[in-house]
Order: sequence, then structure tokens, then C-alpha cells
Amino acid sequence: MAKDSAKSQRDLITDLDSHQNDPLLHLTTVGRCIGRHGATVRSWIDQGLLKAVRVGSLWKVRKSEVAKLLSHS
Repeated sequence: MAKDSAKSQRDLITDLDSHQNDPLLHLTTVGRCIGRHGATVRSWIDQGLLKAVRVGSLWKVRKSEVAKLLSHS
């Protein structure tokens, strides 16, 4: 079991490193960048139109997810 735990920790670190050039953005920042209110961005997350991750009590969106959203619209 300890090996599984160590493996998952290594995977997590690798995953974090892979997002080094893909920052997490606050919903308000995303809204400003695309000309929408942060509440609209939150609504898109709730509807499943935009992927987000929870960091503590805040929701954050990867820059690449914003790019995907813009490329589909």
C-alpha cells in the first residue's frame, strides 16, 4: 500500500509539472479576458461548458480551457 501511495504522489507531482505553462485563472480574470462577468463564467462551469478545478474554497480555470472555449465559440 505504501508503494501505491508513493506512486500516486509521484503522479501528482508529474501532473503538476505538466501544467507549468498552463496557469490557473480566477473566474473574475477569465471573465475580464473574454468580456463576460465572473458569474457568467461560474454558470458555464455549472453547465459543464467550461472545466474548472477547486483550489481551497475557490474555483479556478486553466488557461488552456479558456482557449478551448474561445476556439469553439
